[in-house]
Amino acid sequence: RVAKGQMPDRLLSTCFEAIDPFLLGQCGPDYGSEAQEDSLVTEREVWVASIDCLGALAMAGTWNTAAMQQHAVSMVERLLLALTDADADDSSVREAALAALPHLAHALGDTFYPFLPVVMPYLERALKASQSIEDFVYGSAASIPLTQEALDEAIRGLEDDETSTCEEKTNAALAFAAIARVTGVHFGKYVDATISLLHAGAVALHPSIRSACFKALGPCVTASITTWSKPLRSSAQSTSLHAISEGHADAALVTCLLGLEDDDDADTVASACDCLASIAQDAGWPFVRHYLKRLSKRLGRLMTERALCNKKRQMSWQTSQRLYGSLAHLLCALSSVWAQDVVSS
Repeated sequence: RVAKGQMPDRLLSTCFEAIDPFLLGQCGPDYGSEAQEDSLVTEREVWVASIDCLGALAMAGTWNTAAMQQHAVSMVERLLLALTDADADDSSVREAALAALPHLAHALGDTFYPFLPVVMPYLERALKASQSIEDFVYGSAASIPLTQEALDEAIRGLEDDETSTCEEKTNAALAFAAIARVTGVHFGKYVDATISLLHAGAVALHPSIRSACFKALGPCVTASITTWSKPLRSSAQSTSLHAISEGHADAALVTCLLGLEDDDDADTVASACDCLASIAQDAGWPFVRHYLKRLSKRLGRLMTERALCNKKRQMSWQTSQRLYGSLAHLLCALSSVWAQDVVSS
Protein backbone atom coordinates (compact mmCIF):
# COMPACT_ATOMS: atom_id res chain seq x y z
CA ARG A 1 0.00 0.00 0.00
CA VAL A 2 1.18 3.50 -0.90
CA ALA A 3 -0.15 6.74 0.60
CA LYS A 4 -2.54 8.74 -1.58
CA GLY A 5 -0.64 10.65 -4.25
CA GLN A 6 2.74 9.32 -3.09
CA MET A 7 3.51 6.53 -5.57
CA PRO A 8 6.84 7.08 -7.39
CA ASP A 9 6.54 7.53 -11.16
CA ARG A 10 8.62 4.50 -12.02
CA LEU A 11 6.60 2.20 -9.75
CA LEU A 12 3.27 3.51 -11.07
CA SER A 13 4.37 2.94 -14.67
CA THR A 14 5.64 -0.55 -13.88
CA CYS A 15 2.40 -1.53 -12.14
CA PHE A 16 0.15 -0.16 -14.88
CA GLU A 17 2.13 -1.87 -17.62
CA ALA A 18 1.90 -5.14 -15.66
CA ILE A 19 -1.90 -5.07 -15.38
CA ASP A 20 -2.60 -3.54 -18.80
CA PRO A 21 -2.92 -6.88 -20.65
CA PHE A 22 -5.54 -7.99 -18.12
CA LEU A 23 -7.41 -4.70 -18.54
CA LEU A 24 -7.57 -5.48 -22.26
CA GLY A 25 -8.82 -9.00 -21.62
CA GLN A 26 -5.65 -10.58 -23.01
CA CYS A 27 -5.25 -13.27 -20.41
CA GLY A 28 -7.07 -16.36 -21.56
CA PRO A 29 -9.42 -17.98 -24.06
CA ASP A 30 -11.77 -16.10 -26.33
CA TYR A 31 -15.09 -15.06 -24.88
CA GLY A 32 -18.11 -17.13 -25.81
CA SER A 33 -16.47 -20.55 -25.75
CA GLU A 34 -18.89 -22.87 -23.93
CA ALA A 35 -16.24 -25.59 -23.66
CA GLN A 36 -14.12 -23.28 -21.53
CA GLU A 37 -16.83 -21.89 -19.28
CA ASP A 38 -14.78 -22.30 -16.09
CA SER A 39 -11.88 -20.44 -17.67
CA LEU A 40 -14.19 -17.67 -18.72
CA VAL A 41 -15.37 -17.15 -15.17
CA THR A 42 -11.76 -16.94 -14.01
CA GLU A 43 -10.94 -14.49 -16.77
CA ARG A 44 -13.76 -12.16 -15.76
CA GLU A 45 -12.60 -12.31 -12.17
CA VAL A 46 -9.10 -11.36 -13.29
CA TRP A 47 -10.55 -8.53 -15.35
CA VAL A 48 -12.42 -7.22 -12.30
CA ALA A 49 -9.31 -7.53 -10.12
CA SER A 50 -7.22 -5.61 -12.66
CA ILE A 51 -9.81 -2.79 -12.71
CA ASP A 52 -9.67 -2.67 -8.91
CA CYS A 53 -5.88 -2.38 -9.21
CA LEU A 54 -6.28 0.46 -11.70
CA GLY A 55 -8.44 2.33 -9.19
CA ALA A 56 -5.81 1.80 -6.49
CA LEU A 57 -3.07 3.07 -8.81
CA ALA A 58 -5.13 6.17 -9.59
CA MET A 59 -5.52 6.86 -5.87
CA ALA A 60 -1.77 6.52 -5.39
CA GLY A 61 -0.87 8.83 -8.28
CA THR A 62 -1.41 12.52 -9.04
CA TRP A 63 -1.73 14.41 -12.30
CA ASN A 64 1.39 16.54 -11.85
CA THR A 65 3.62 13.51 -12.34
CA ALA A 66 5.02 12.29 -15.62
CA ALA A 67 3.64 8.77 -15.13
CA MET A 68 0.03 9.88 -14.69
CA GLN A 69 0.27 12.21 -17.68
CA GLN A 70 1.76 9.39 -19.73
CA HIS A 71 -0.88 6.80 -18.84
CA ALA A 72 -4.01 8.92 -18.22
CA VAL A 73 -5.55 8.43 -21.66
CA SER A 74 -4.86 4.69 -21.59
CA MET A 75 -6.41 4.40 -18.12
CA VAL A 76 -9.60 6.13 -19.25
CA GLU A 77 -9.71 3.92 -22.36
CA ARG A 78 -9.45 0.76 -20.24
CA LEU A 79 -12.34 1.87 -18.06
CA LEU A 80 -14.43 2.74 -21.11
CA LEU A 81 -13.72 -0.73 -22.49
CA ALA A 82 -15.02 -2.23 -19.25
CA LEU A 83 -18.10 -0.01 -19.27
CA THR A 84 -19.02 -1.32 -22.72
CA ASP A 85 -19.06 -4.91 -21.44
CA ALA A 86 -22.38 -6.30 -22.63
CA ASP A 87 -22.67 -9.39 -20.43
CA ALA A 88 -26.25 -9.21 -19.15
CA ASP A 89 -25.74 -11.99 -16.60
CA ASP A 90 -22.62 -10.62 -14.92
CA SER A 91 -22.36 -6.92 -14.17
CA SER A 92 -19.20 -7.18 -12.04
CA VAL A 93 -16.93 -5.68 -14.72
CA ARG A 94 -19.13 -2.62 -15.20
CA GLU A 95 -19.54 -2.23 -11.44
CA ALA A 96 -15.75 -2.30 -10.95
CA ALA A 97 -15.18 0.25 -13.71
CA LEU A 98 -17.76 2.63 -12.24
CA ALA A 99 -16.14 2.23 -8.81
CA ALA A 100 -12.65 2.98 -10.20
CA LEU A 101 -13.73 6.03 -12.18
CA PRO A 102 -13.97 8.45 -9.18
CA HIS A 103 -10.41 7.56 -8.14
CA LEU A 104 -9.11 8.36 -11.62
CA ALA A 105 -11.11 11.60 -11.72
CA HIS A 106 -9.63 12.70 -8.37
CA ALA A 107 -6.13 11.82 -9.57
CA LEU A 108 -6.49 13.87 -12.76
CA GLY A 109 -8.31 16.79 -11.12
CA ASP A 110 -9.73 19.49 -13.39
CA THR A 111 -7.73 18.08 -16.29
CA PHE A 112 -10.30 15.26 -16.40
CA TYR A 113 -12.72 17.55 -18.26
CA PRO A 114 -11.67 16.56 -21.83
CA PHE A 115 -12.94 13.05 -21.07
CA LEU A 116 -16.44 14.22 -20.07
CA PRO A 117 -18.03 13.79 -23.53
CA VAL A 118 -17.00 10.11 -23.68
CA VAL A 119 -17.54 9.22 -20.00
CA MET A 120 -20.84 10.93 -19.19
CA PRO A 121 -23.07 8.87 -21.53
CA TYR A 122 -22.04 5.66 -19.74
CA LEU A 123 -22.75 7.14 -16.31
CA GLU A 124 -26.13 8.46 -17.43
CA ARG A 125 -27.03 5.10 -18.94
CA ALA A 126 -26.09 3.22 -15.76
CA LEU A 127 -28.13 5.48 -13.48
CA LYS A 128 -31.08 5.80 -15.85
CA ALA A 129 -31.47 2.12 -16.72
CA SER A 130 -34.17 0.17 -14.89
CA GLN A 131 -33.19 -2.27 -12.17
CA SER A 132 -33.48 -6.02 -12.50
CA ILE A 133 -36.03 -7.92 -10.45
CA GLU A 134 -33.22 -9.67 -8.56
CA ASP A 135 -32.11 -6.34 -7.09
CA PHE A 136 -35.59 -5.57 -5.83
CA VAL A 137 -35.98 -8.98 -4.23
CA TYR A 138 -32.47 -9.70 -3.02
CA GLY A 139 -30.82 -6.27 -2.87
CA SER A 140 -31.77 -5.46 0.71
CA ALA A 141 -34.17 -7.80 2.43
CA ALA A 142 -34.40 -5.50 5.45
CA SER A 143 -35.62 -2.43 3.57
CA ILE A 144 -37.42 -3.57 0.42
CA PRO A 145 -41.11 -4.45 0.90
CA LEU A 146 -41.79 -7.72 -0.88
CA THR A 147 -45.31 -6.70 -1.84
CA GLN A 148 -47.12 -7.55 -5.04
CA GLU A 149 -47.02 -3.89 -6.01
CA ALA A 150 -43.22 -3.75 -5.66
CA LEU A 151 -42.81 -6.94 -7.67
CA ASP A 152 -45.15 -5.68 -10.39
CA GLU A 153 -43.08 -2.50 -10.63
CA ALA A 154 -39.89 -4.54 -10.93
CA ILE A 155 -41.38 -6.70 -13.67
CA ARG A 156 -42.51 -3.60 -15.60
CA GLY A 157 -38.93 -2.34 -15.37
CA LEU A 158 -37.69 -5.48 -17.08
CA GLU A 159 -39.59 -4.47 -20.20
CA ASP A 160 -36.96 -1.78 -20.78
CA ASP A 161 -34.11 -2.58 -23.13
CA GLU A 162 -31.50 -1.88 -20.50
CA THR A 163 -31.16 -2.85 -16.86
CA SER A 164 -28.52 -2.06 -14.29
CA THR A 165 -27.88 -3.44 -10.84
CA CYS A 166 -28.04 -1.58 -7.55
CA GLU A 167 -24.25 -1.58 -7.44
CA GLU A 168 -24.00 -0.04 -10.89
CA LYS A 169 -26.47 2.71 -10.02
CA THR A 170 -24.78 3.44 -6.70
CA ASN A 171 -21.30 3.57 -8.25
CA ALA A 172 -22.55 5.73 -11.13
CA ALA A 173 -24.02 8.29 -8.71
CA LEU A 174 -20.77 8.39 -6.71
CA ALA A 175 -18.84 8.84 -9.95
CA PHE A 176 -21.07 11.82 -10.81
CA ALA A 177 -20.19 13.31 -7.42
CA ALA A 178 -16.43 12.91 -7.91
CA ILE A 179 -16.42 14.22 -11.48
CA ALA A 180 -18.58 17.24 -10.61
CA ARG A 181 -16.17 18.12 -7.79
CA VAL A 182 -13.00 17.99 -9.86
CA THR A 183 -14.20 19.45 -13.16
CA GLY A 184 -16.16 22.40 -11.71
CA VAL A 185 -17.26 24.85 -14.38
CA HIS A 186 -16.62 22.29 -17.13
CA PHE A 187 -19.37 20.13 -15.62
CA GLY A 188 -21.90 22.93 -16.05
CA LYS A 189 -23.34 21.70 -19.36
CA TYR A 190 -24.12 18.31 -17.80
CA VAL A 191 -25.66 19.57 -14.55
CA ASP A 192 -29.27 19.78 -15.71
CA ALA A 193 -29.45 16.21 -17.04
CA THR A 194 -27.48 14.85 -14.09
CA ILE A 195 -29.67 16.48 -11.45
CA SER A 196 -32.78 15.09 -13.17
CA LEU A 197 -31.32 11.58 -12.94
CA LEU A 198 -30.32 12.09 -9.30
CA HIS A 199 -33.82 13.28 -8.39
CA ALA A 200 -35.22 10.01 -9.75
CA GLY A 201 -32.54 7.99 -7.96
CA ALA A 202 -33.25 9.75 -4.66
CA VAL A 203 -36.59 7.94 -4.46
CA ALA A 204 -35.32 4.52 -5.58
CA LEU A 205 -36.32 1.45 -3.58
CA HIS A 206 -32.79 0.52 -2.56
CA PRO A 207 -31.31 2.77 0.18
CA SER A 208 -27.74 2.59 -1.17
CA ILE A 209 -28.92 4.22 -4.43
CA ARG A 210 -30.83 6.92 -2.57
CA SER A 211 -27.85 7.69 -0.33
CA ALA A 212 -25.43 7.86 -3.28
CA CYS A 213 -27.76 10.20 -5.19
CA PHE A 214 -27.93 12.60 -2.24
CA LYS A 215 -24.13 12.49 -2.04
CA ALA A 216 -23.96 13.52 -5.70
CA LEU A 217 -26.59 16.27 -5.59
CA GLY A 218 -24.41 18.62 -3.51
CA PRO A 219 -21.38 18.62 -5.88
CA CYS A 220 -23.71 19.05 -8.87
CA VAL A 221 -25.31 22.14 -7.32
CA THR A 222 -21.81 23.44 -6.51
CA ALA A 223 -20.83 22.98 -10.16
CA SER A 224 -23.95 24.85 -11.24
CA ILE A 225 -23.25 27.78 -8.90
CA THR A 226 -19.59 27.82 -9.99
CA THR A 227 -20.67 27.95 -13.64
CA TRP A 228 -23.43 30.57 -13.57
CA SER A 229 -23.57 32.38 -10.22
CA LYS A 230 -19.95 33.06 -9.31
CA PRO A 231 -19.29 35.25 -12.38
CA LEU A 232 -22.54 37.13 -11.65
CA ARG A 233 -21.61 37.64 -8.01
CA SER A 234 -18.12 38.85 -8.92
CA SER A 235 -19.26 41.35 -11.54
CA ALA A 236 -22.33 42.70 -9.75
CA GLN A 237 -21.02 42.47 -6.19
CA SER A 238 -24.22 40.60 -5.35
CA THR A 239 -25.09 37.55 -3.26
CA SER A 240 -27.93 36.57 -5.60
CA LEU A 241 -27.90 33.34 -7.56
CA HIS A 242 -28.19 33.13 -11.33
CA ALA A 243 -31.65 31.89 -12.33
CA ILE A 244 -30.28 28.60 -13.67
CA SER A 245 -28.27 27.68 -10.59
CA GLU A 246 -31.07 28.93 -8.33
CA GLY A 247 -33.39 26.47 -10.05
CA HIS A 248 -30.89 23.64 -9.54
CA ALA A 249 -30.35 24.54 -5.88
CA ASP A 250 -34.10 24.81 -5.29
CA ALA A 251 -34.83 21.42 -6.87
CA ALA A 252 -32.01 19.73 -4.93
CA LEU A 253 -33.05 21.32 -1.63
CA VAL A 254 -36.67 20.24 -2.05
CA THR A 255 -35.53 16.71 -2.87
CA CYS A 256 -33.37 16.64 0.27
CA LEU A 257 -36.23 17.90 2.44
CA LEU A 258 -38.47 15.15 1.09
CA GLY A 259 -35.74 12.68 1.96
CA LEU A 260 -35.61 14.00 5.52
CA GLU A 261 -39.37 13.74 5.84
CA ASP A 262 -40.03 10.38 4.25
CA ASP A 263 -36.87 8.25 4.38
CA ASP A 264 -36.44 5.70 7.16
CA ASP A 265 -32.83 4.78 6.33
CA ALA A 266 -30.37 6.55 8.64
CA ASP A 267 -27.48 6.61 6.15
CA THR A 268 -29.70 8.13 3.47
CA VAL A 269 -30.93 10.79 5.89
CA ALA A 270 -27.32 11.57 6.82
CA SER A 271 -26.42 11.97 3.12
CA ALA A 272 -29.40 14.30 2.65
CA CYS A 273 -28.18 16.41 5.61
CA ASP A 274 -24.68 16.62 4.10
CA CYS A 275 -26.19 17.68 0.79
CA LEU A 276 -28.24 20.41 2.48
CA ALA A 277 -25.12 21.66 4.27
CA SER A 278 -23.27 21.87 0.95
CA ILE A 279 -26.14 23.76 -0.70
CA ALA A 280 -26.36 26.19 2.21
CA GLN A 281 -22.64 26.96 2.08
CA ASP A 282 -22.62 27.49 -1.69
CA ALA A 283 -25.97 29.25 -2.16
CA GLY A 284 -25.72 31.53 0.89
CA TRP A 285 -28.15 32.89 3.44
CA PRO A 286 -30.38 34.97 1.10
CA PHE A 287 -31.35 31.73 -0.65
CA VAL A 288 -31.48 29.38 2.36
CA ARG A 289 -33.55 31.65 4.61
CA HIS A 290 -36.67 31.02 2.53
CA TYR A 291 -36.52 27.36 3.55
CA LEU A 292 -35.49 27.92 7.15
CA LYS A 293 -38.91 27.37 8.74
CA ARG A 294 -39.41 24.05 6.98
CA LEU A 295 -35.81 23.02 7.65
CA SER A 296 -35.89 23.80 11.37
CA LYS A 297 -39.23 22.07 11.85
CA ARG A 298 -38.04 18.91 10.15
CA LEU A 299 -34.66 18.89 11.89
CA GLY A 300 -36.28 19.20 15.31
CA ARG A 301 -38.64 16.33 14.56
CA LEU A 302 -35.81 14.29 13.07
CA MET A 303 -33.56 14.65 16.10
CA THR A 304 -36.41 13.67 18.42
CA GLU A 305 -37.31 10.62 16.34
CA ARG A 306 -33.70 9.47 16.02
CA ALA A 307 -33.08 10.01 19.72
CA LEU A 308 -35.98 7.67 20.48
CA CYS A 309 -34.64 5.10 17.99
CA ASN A 310 -31.20 5.36 19.54
CA LYS A 311 -32.66 4.96 23.04
CA LYS A 312 -34.42 1.79 21.92
CA ARG A 313 -31.14 0.61 20.36
CA GLN A 314 -32.64 0.40 16.90
CA MET A 315 -29.49 1.99 15.40
CA SER A 316 -25.92 0.73 15.59
CA TRP A 317 -23.26 2.93 17.16
CA GLN A 318 -21.65 3.60 13.75
CA THR A 319 -24.99 4.54 12.19
CA SER A 320 -25.81 6.82 15.10
CA GLN A 321 -22.42 8.55 14.84
CA ARG A 322 -22.81 9.05 11.10
CA LEU A 323 -26.33 10.47 11.42
CA TYR A 324 -25.67 12.85 14.30
CA GLY A 325 -22.38 13.95 12.73
CA SER A 326 -24.25 14.93 9.56
CA LEU A 327 -26.97 16.70 11.55
CA ALA A 328 -24.28 18.69 13.40
CA HIS A 329 -22.59 19.48 10.06
CA LEU A 330 -25.86 20.87 8.68
CA LEU A 331 -26.56 22.97 11.78
CA CYS A 332 -23.02 24.39 11.69
CA ALA A 333 -23.35 25.20 7.99
CA LEU A 334 -26.63 27.06 8.56
CA SER A 335 -25.10 28.99 11.46
CA SER A 336 -22.04 29.84 9.41
CA VAL A 337 -23.89 31.27 6.40
CA TRP A 338 -26.17 33.26 8.72
CA ALA A 339 -23.14 34.71 10.54
CA GLN A 340 -21.45 35.62 7.26
CA ASP A 341 -24.59 37.43 6.12
CA VAL A 342 -24.80 39.38 9.40
CA VAL A 343 -21.14 40.42 9.19
CA SER A 344 -21.37 41.45 5.53
CA SER A 345 -24.49 43.53 6.14
